[in-house]
Amino acid sequence: MTIAFPHYRVELTKLVKEDQAEIRSHYQKLKSLHSQEEKEKLNNQLNIHCHARAVRMLKILHDIKEPSISNIGREGSEAISVLALHSYLDEMKEVLAAYQIAYERNPENIYK
Repeated sequence: MTIAFPHYRVELTKLVKEDQAEIRSHYQKLKSLHSQEEKEKLNNQLNIHCHARAVRMLKILHDIKEPSISNIGREGSEAISVLALHSYLDEMKEVLAAYQIAYERNPENIYK
């Protein structure tokens, strides 16, 4: 299968790898912190980074129109779902709507 936006597949895969590595690291660091202030600072930093990745993911989604396998490959489609889960509710809803539309169009062309 030819992927319509292979450069976005690469970028999304990179973003989700960064996301997963940062989250694993975050929870390891969090265990070692003792003050609530330090924990809040670390959590805020993670939220900022996750939101920045989600903003980039949404820009890509707006460009490609749907998170289909034919657009960005299975890895890219999966990456969009993971990045959305680590963001805010409005962004999650927008991504969910895009997945629902793509699924209705062709259930075999979407990560599920």
